[in-house]
Order: sequence, then C-alpha cells, then structure tokens
Amino acid sequence: MSNNQPELHLIVLWQNARSKEKQILEDIQKNLTILECFDIAWNKKNIAKNFTRFYGVKLDNNSKKQQECGDGRFLLITVLDKQPNYEYVETSRGHEKVNVNIFNLKEKYRKLTGGGSKIHATNSVIETNHDITLLLGKNYDDYLKTAPDKWNKKYQQINQDLLGTNGFANLEEVFYLLNNTTNYVVLRNYECLPKEFTTKEHGDIDILAAEYFNTMLLLNATPATATPNRVHCYNIVNQQKVFWDIRHIGDNYYHKDWQEEMLSSKVLNDNNIYVLNDENYFYSLIYHAVIHKKKIASDYYTKVACLLKRIFPNTTSDKEKFPFDNYYQMLRSFMADKHYIFTRPKDQTVYYNHQLVDSDTVINYLHNNYELQDVKPIMINNYGASGYTYFEGYKGSERLFIKWGGIENTCKNEFKFTKLLYDINQNNFIKPWFYRCDKDRKFIAMEFINGDNLQSLIANNQLTDKQKDDIVKQFDDIIITLLEAKCVHRDIRPENFILEPSGKLKLIDNQFAVNALKYKESRFFRKNYALIQGLGAQYALGKFRWDDVYSFIKIAEYMGNTSKDQLNKMRENIGKYRLCFPILSLIKIRFLRCLALFTPVKSWRKKLRGHYRVF
Repeated sequence: MSNNQPELHLIVLWQNARSKEKQILEDIQKNLTILECFDIAWNKKNIAKNFTRFYGVKLDNNSKKQQECGDGRFLLITVLDKQPNYEYVETSRGHEKVNVNIFNLKEKYRKLTGGGSKIHATNSVIETNHDITLLLGKNYDDYLKTAPDKWNKKYQQINQDLLGTNGFANLEEVFYLLNNTTNYVVLRNYECLPKEFTTKEHGDIDILAAEYFNTMLLLNATPATATPNRVHCYNIVNQQKVFWDIRHIGDNYYHKDWQEEMLSSKVLNDNNIYVLNDENYFYSLIYHAVIHKKKIASDYYTKVACLLKRIFPNTTSDKEKFPFDNYYQMLRSFMADKHYIFTRPKDQTVYYNHQLVDSDTVINYLHNNYELQDVKPIMINNYGASGYTYFEGYKGSERLFIKWGGIENTCKNEFKFTKLLYDINQNNFIKPWFYRCDKDRKFIAMEFINGDNLQSLIANNQLTDKQKDDIVKQFDDIIITLLEAKCVHRDIRPENFILEPSGKLKLIDNQFAVNALKYKESRFFRKNYALIQGLGAQYALGKFRWDDVYSFIKIAEYMGNTSKDQLNKMRENIGKYRLCFPILSLIKIRFLRCLALFTPVKSWRKKLRGHYRVF
C-alpha cells in the first residue's frame, strides 16, 4: 500500500452513469490496468441504508443522492495504478493529498456523465481499503491475493448489500470491517474477543473511535436509548443483539489529547483486534475505575496489578490494603507529565467522581487553613459508595485522618460524640482533632489508626479463637462506655470496627449517634427519614429500632465461638438505652413528616408518644 508501489483503486459507475460505460472503460484502459468488473445490485429495501453506510452521511430513502446516482445495478471497476502520483488538490472537504491520476480521471468522467457525483473513485489506498471492504467483504490486501493480473472482459454478477447491512455472521466479521474502515481501539475487557464473547457474560463492548456517527453506521448499529449524548447502541451479530459503547474523540470521556494518543499508539493483538498499548491500558483502567465508577469492581484489582508488574516489574501492590490509593497517585503523575486533565463526560449517564477530581482544592484548603502537611487522598475504593472523600495528612508529627463530606450537621455530631466517648475510653475510641461544618465545607479530622476492618476479618476467616474472645471482652468495655455516655450509636455493625495490630478494637463512625435521654432527631432526618432507616443493617432490631447491645450480640454470634456466658453478660445490658421507631405505614409516616414541619419539637415529640419513644 506504499505510494512507491502499484496501487489498487476503485472506480464506481452508479446506475445513472452507465450510459457512458463503454467509453469510460476504453479510456480507463489507456491509463490504468483494469483487474475486474463487478455488476452489483443492492436489495431495493436497503438502498438508502447502503448509501448511508458507504458515504458516512445520513441519507433518507429517495434522497437527492439516490436520485442522482440511481438505485439500479452499478459497475465496480478495480484498477491498478502502476505509477501513483500524489498532490494536494481541492476536494469537497477542502485541500487533501490524493492520487491525482485517479482524481483527474474521476473529474473527467463526471463531466462526461453530466456532472454531479454519478462517478465515485478512491483518492487514496486508505479509501480503497474502506470501500472495497464494504462493497466486496475483502480488504485491500486480501483482494489482491486472489485478483487476476488483468481484466478478462467479463462482468461478475453480484447481488449483495454492503458488508453488515443485513447483520453480521460473527464478531470476527465485525472487527474485520472495523479494522479496514475506521480508526478505533477497544478500551478494555478485550481478552474474550472475538470468539468467547457473550452479551450475557460480558455486557457490552467499549471502544474509542475517531468519530461516533460514522462508526455507528459501519457497525450498522441502532441507538439503545434516546438519551442525549448517550453512546450506547447495538447491532445484530449471528442473529443476536450485541451492545456497544462508542466513545469518541472530543466526548470528554478522557481528555481529547489522551484519546488521540490512544488511537495513534494502538496495537493489533493476536486476535486481530486493535487494543491499547500497555501504558495507556494501565492508566486508563485506573482512571475508569476511580473516576467513572462508584465502586471499584473486584476484577480491576487483578487486571491493574498484572499490568503494573508488566510495565514496572520491580513494583508490587499485592500486599497493600488500598492499592488504588497508590495507583491514583501514579495516574496523577502520568497525567501531569502528559498535560492531560480530568474531564466530565458529555454522556451524562457516565458517573463522574468529582469528589476525587476536586481533591486538590481540599488539599490546598487543609494546608492553608489548618497547616496540614503531605495531605493526599486515601481509601479511594470507598469514595463513590460512601459519599465521603478521605484524606490523610500530618499535623506536626501526628498523622491525621480526614473525613470530608457528610449530610447536614453529621460532622459536628460525629465530633461531639467521638470526643465524649474518647474522653471516657481512649482504648476503644479514637481521638478527634477538629471539624468544620458550614454551607461549603463539612469535615472532621481524627487520629489515624492502622488496622483491619472487622467485617473483612470475619468474612475472610482471619480471626483466631483467642482474638475472638478478646474482641468480645472489649465489646463489654465499649458497651459500658456507651451506657456511661448515655449514647446510642445506632450503626453498630462489623464495618464500623477497626482491629489494630496491637489487638485494640476501635469503634468508629459516630455521625448518627444520639443522646438517649435527651433524644432529638434533627429536622433534616425527620424530613428525610429514609436516610436513617437502614442504620445498623441486619444487626439492628429493625427499621428505626436501635439497641446497640442487641447489635453487639448479633455481631458476636456472626463471629462465632462466643461462649454463652459472654453473650448472657451482654444481654443483661439490653434495653438500658433503646431507641424504637416501629415500622409505620407509608400514610402514617407521611402524616408524621407533615406534623414535624408545622409543630414545635417538644409538641411534636409529645404527639408521637407511643409511636416514637425512648426507653
């Protein structure tokens, strides 16, 4: 396909140009070598679709293009130009570098046939590859492998539409077409393509293309939704729907410069599919996992770790608790070096983790206003799911944990109860440092504790019997502390306990804690009761029914190997401070919400007596 070698080109005489067919063929033979002539008919019902896919422009049935060219049989002539000559000429798209031997003949034959576009010819070998793949189902090189040396003066009669117009036989055929007609790259999860892919198991195929509309036409795809800027579509492969997400340059899915680099550095893998090179695959996977997703899928840990070892063989993250914290810092460095920026996708259905993207603003604020040093995002795995962003930083030699975000005054409430409980029991509660709770900023800074989440330790069967016994003993100390503080935590579950290497068990996340004897639900939660109905999860007595000791017992039972004496000892404390809000009908709850809006708090609590009580 080099300009220094003979080039294959196509000349098409649409139906309305065939009156000059004999004269044109004679003239072509004076300038080029004719290889074959194909007399082609498209299915009448697919004329508009074939013209649309061929030219990459939406053309309705009986369009001006169709009327000008005709919808009957047309002649495809394959020719060999043994001395190609390229120059810049003015085309309908502006100045382009074209093979002027073919271009000049095209202009000549258009004048001969009365002007217009009744003659089509390829301007370059790239266009030849595009057109012959669509018209004959063979790319440039495959066609030449079996093409004759010269024309035998016979026409080959063909009755067929463009490749894919009536659906594709398999995914191999789809990617054969894409490889030869457009600039694309599969973004991820290409390992199963093309033979092992199933929609049920693998969902959709994510690709990045130079342009969206033309790629959708080539795929013969149909939009799966009417949502603006949504790029989800499907085509028919082996009589089944295959779904695609066609990301494209300028859609802000990734920074435009990065998208262009992805396409220019793509590689053809062993399955004849264009994929990202290792560097772009590694960093784009991290970006996708932490920016485009609310929660990092479990398989991304393995994929990114494998790529890390391949690119940086002397680096490991296997033993890190939160490996994506490190990956994110690597991503930021990579993007800074390349001058790429985070961009909010035009497709509004794509999640965008603005909390993480905007973390620099938070870091600067904490540094300038609280003199924290070396602040950086951590626990990135939990960002989308929790609604919080988490940071670590240093106040002098003290390492702090910063929990940024929250609902209404939860940061203030968490600071209040964390300090109250820490002042009573420093072994099982963490030290709070400071907080801010205003319209623009809500956060709490606490001591940083190293340890493992109790839920993960139980689920992964990592606790010894001795550790379990020690944990239950510490449950007693924590319960006594809560009772002494007259505090109902309301969200006692394994996820809210951290076991330090020293064996100390810490109870965290006091944002929804309340004073049992001076109970007063905030106006916000009275109006948005659904936000607190799940506190305690399966460890609570029920919806709006919280008994912390009951929750401790449920956790002890879940942990296993807990003696009856230990459980009975905890049961003695059940009911000392219990909050109950029995499940009401939707009508009652709506009534109580309205009552809360128009009734002073004291009167409101009095009217709810019997429905909403503190024991």
